[in-house]
Amino acid sequence: MIDNCDNPPVTSKPGSAVNFDELRRALYLIAESLAKHNKLLITHHKDVIDNLLPVLVKKIDSPSADIRFLSLKLFTDYITQYLCEDKIYNSEENNDTT
Repeated sequence: MIDNCDNPPVTSKPGSAVNFDELRRALYLIAESLAKHNKLLITHHKDVIDNLLPVLVKKIDSPSADIRFLSLKLFTDYITQYLCEDKIYNSEENNDTT
């Protein structure tokens, strides 16, 4: 869902842009909350690395400064967790996830 949060949908309904911004904020807050749960990240590292991190990297090139900032912040929050975990990041022994 974060992948589709760059631009609000073009509709004629009043308030839809506000609702879209609230949805985008909620999605980023959820992703930020997940980044704080080390055990959850370690357990599901393959899914996060394969699915969420590439989306966050794509969002770093967004025209919106807010999206760029949040994406970069989330990416660094996730990647530092994984770089500090020897079971996941060990370039000599584990080439599957690095």
